[in-house]
Amino acid sequence: MVSTDRGRGIFTESNREYLTGNKSGISRQAQQQQERDIKDRLRNAILDFRFVFEHMDPDSRAEVYEDLNIEGVDLMGEREDEGVEALLAMAAILYEAVLETGVPRNLVFSKGPSLLEEQRFLPEGSKRQIQVSADFDREIKEPEEGSLTQIDEVLKQLRFGRDIDDLNSGELKTLIRYANMSDGADFSPLLKAAEEERNQEREDVFEDSDPTDGDTD
Repeated sequence: MVSTDRGRGIFTESNREYLTGNKSGISRQAQQQQERDIKDRLRNAILDFRFVFEHMDPDSRAEVYEDLNIEGVDLMGEREDEGVEALLAMAAILYEAVLETGVPRNLVFSKGPSLLEEQRFLPEGSKRQIQVSADFDREIKEPEEGSLTQIDEVLKQLRFGRDIDDLNSGELKTLIRYANMSDGADFSPLLKAAEEERNQEREDVFEDSDPTDGDTD
């Protein structure tokens, strides 16, 4: 659950609570005012990003990103990193804004990064340009071998007791990719837990099939 109890950003704490569904005791008129305030603040925030890019010192922006305290993407799906989730949501909303306004996607997602690269790497007043290419092909398809979706599925199966020897070649490739992405992930705790669970199941089966059951004197 995203935190609503923090300092003022685009929204006030009251705005955040309203957006997350806390509308108890709020009159219809007050709800309408909240909705107007939220839309006004979002529109002004979008316009303010020009000030952030053109006038805020890049080192100061870097400090803001550092303060997000992002520790890395959790491929196991067991920990929610609020900073990562916020960046994903920010990119999603930017993409939505581009689609809804009709601004060419390649203009925003190519020209925008190009401006940043020029700001970072070219001296002020330089006539040189840096071009960043961006292609957007929308396609709905099944998870590929080694994809993040398949990594999550394989790890869940191992956690719930599937034997690693039962994995097919594609699933083994998925684990290898996960290990490479995770700087040599250690599977021993996960496999140990799965083995303990299987041993317990065998003991339960053995107890249920006690050969002394049914013996008569």
